[in-house]
Amino acid sequence: MILRSDNDTGKRALTICQENNFTPHTIFRLDQQMTAYNIACSGMGITFIGDLLLASAPATSELIFYKLPGKNCNRNVSFYWKKGRYISRAMEEFLKIALPR
Repeated sequence: MILRSDNDTGKRALTICQENNFTPHTIFRLDQQMTAYNIACSGMGITFIGDLLLASAPATSELIFYKLPGKNCNRNVSFYWKKGRYISRAMEEFLKIALPR
């Protein structure tokens, strides 16, 4: 399974495959990482998953993780919000995962 090529993770996955000299043979082109993760957990295939999803998803012994080498395996992520503005509970929880102290 791989995410659609209009998705950043899908684009990145295809680039990582090219960097590592293989072409993925896929049946499913999905829209969301979480869907791909759940299908992989059920044993129906393999997929590319981001660290942020893994940090927040329930632990499972059903998967084996492997990080491919390459410059496209990492990216910078920036968060912006207006100074002095309310930070919702959801934003707060997301920031705890994304920006561990």
